[in-house]
Amino acid sequence: MGSCPLCGNLAVRRLALPHTAVWECASQRCGLRYASPQLDERSLQAAYRKLYYPDLQRAGTRPCKATRVEIRHQVFRHAIAEFGDLSGWRLLDYGCGTGSLCKAALSYGLRPVGIESDANAYGQAIACGRYPVYQRLEDLLASEPSIRFDMIALWEVIEHLRVPWIDVANLRRVLRTDGCLLVSTPNARCAKPDCSGRAGIAMRTQLTSIISLEKLCASCFIRVGSRESQSGMPILPILIMERFGGH
Repeated sequence: MGSCPLCGNLAVRRLALPHTAVWECASQRCGLRYASPQLDERSLQAAYRKLYYPDLQRAGTRPCKATRVEIRHQVFRHAIAEFGDLSGWRLLDYGCGTGSLCKAALSYGLRPVGIESDANAYGQAIACGRYPVYQRLEDLLASEPSIRFDMIALWEVIEHLRVPWIDVANLRRVLRTDGCLLVSTPNARCAKPDCSGRAGIAMRTQLTSIISLEKLCASCFIRVGSRESQSGMPILPILIMERFGGH
């Protein structure tokens, strides 16, 4: 038995892996799934380099494929239906990878900024040259201390963060009080198909559900209205958390 790192309630072990175990919070008001113990930083970075962001000369060998471009466009079309014209909106793509979401955002008139800590992915994203990219939130704030965003996106990122509630709390500092938080994450009840089962679960430090995402955001004083996408994609839900006022 263990304790849920988000809510502190009892957690039970659900899946044994060679180097770790997947635990699930027993509380019906949370349900967070998480890996414990977690990979050390060196091993984790090596895994990302192999599975997600190989060197440019090996880019064609990436085992874990990115979400289809059409899905990203679907999300922006849905956001337009919810909020109206997005032209001029400032978007922060936190964990932007090689920049696919930022590129899609440009098509709808948004002004994207990316943050990506992986050196290979950062190099590929910044090579686009159509939007600024930083390696850390602190670097962005050093460059533009007063910047605020209309939308912050964590596209299949939140499940990779070691302590996501701390990241979300930090991001809240740069989100407008009437801004919107967009989170896409694999369903906690399935592994991402293109990472093949256990390997996919091993790469994720947190496996969130709608309930645990709502609890995570509430812990950062973010009021949530969540909705599942009807796209039928097995790696969803996509959660679009409605525009909200600050506390």
